[in-house]
Amino acid sequence: MNNLGRLQKYNRPFLIVFALISLALFIFAVAKVRAETENIIWTFMPFILTLLNGTFILGDAIVFSIFFFIVSLVLIYKNDVRYTLLVFLMFWIVRSAGEVVYWLNYQFTSIHPHQPQFPVRNQLEFLTGSIPENSVYTLYQATNQVLLVVFLILLFLLIKNWDKFRNKS
Repeated sequence: MNNLGRLQKYNRPFLIVFALISLALFIFAVAKVRAETENIIWTFMPFILTLLNGTFILGDAIVFSIFFFIVSLVLIYKNDVRYTLLVFLMFWIVRSAGEVVYWLNYQFTSIHPHQPQFPVRNQLEFLTGSIPENSVYTLYQATNQVLLVVFLILLFLLIKNWDKFRNKS
């Protein structure tokens, strides 16, 4: 059994758990936003949540979690690890490209949409220590450029080997 065959075995259980997490995150985000009297859409989410679904701020959680809940249901029905990988790769390519553009604009503009009320938090502080806020823009921009390249390469490899990854069951 090849590596993707092994992944296929865990595709549906992974998607079920991911769908439930996405639904819970959606309910949490909507409830949190509706319960607060101030604008908390820009509240940063814990870094661990960005690993799969790209929820950097609470506003992202509202949109991305319902998207991933619905997509997970479709992928559970289809149960083909190739499509699961394709969806995640395409999402992260679009997400990373958008973040690159966002942080380039944020870094080189004189008008900042979040200041002074919502300063940028350094999610990589565990690596960099305390650094000036304008350096965080560069870190975020570079991180998303690297993610974009990695996911484009993975997408190319998936497409190139699509038939090799066919579910043989």
